[in-house]
Parts: sequence; C-alpha cells; structure tokens
Amino acid sequence: MDAVNKKDFSNLKSFASPPGGVPEVFSATIYLMAGFWNEAIEVDKNKKPKAIDWKAALKLMKNPEEFKDRLVNFKDIVDQNLVNPACV
Repeated sequence: MDAVNKKDFSNLKSFASPPGGVPEVFSATIYLMAGFWNEAIEVDKNKKPKAIDWKAALKLMKNPEEFKDRLVNFKDIVDQNLVNPACV
C-alpha cells in the first residue's frame, strides 16, 4: 500500500468499465470490509454486502485518502480474526 497514492484511485475512478480483474479485486475488498465501513458498504441481515459491482467500488473510492487509510488499517481487523467468516 505504500506505493499506492490518491492519484491511483482517481485514475481507477475514471474508468466506466475497468480493465479485467480490477472489479473482482474490489468485489473481494467489499466482501472483506463488509460490516466495518457502514457508510460505504451496505450489508444485509447476515452482514454480507448488498452490492459488489463497479458502482459499489466507486463508492469506496469517493474519498481516496480515507479508502487507503481504511485498507492500511484493515490489517488490524484481520489480525484480530474479526472478518465475517461468511464473507471470506
């Protein structure tokens, strides 16, 4: 994550249809972060994300600096084994 910067997210946000593989990476990110970022990821009663499409990914990148910070700090959540097993 040290090599990723705000400009990288701005470039990603500019894609109406991102390159292959990119949506899948963001879908996985949404699943893992479901329940830990309620402002950006809407979840169902089982704490699974309701949407994992590119539009949902763009919502994560609304504030690139916050998104990067959340990604960097998410390691602590993973290390504490708090991720919903159904989302893994």
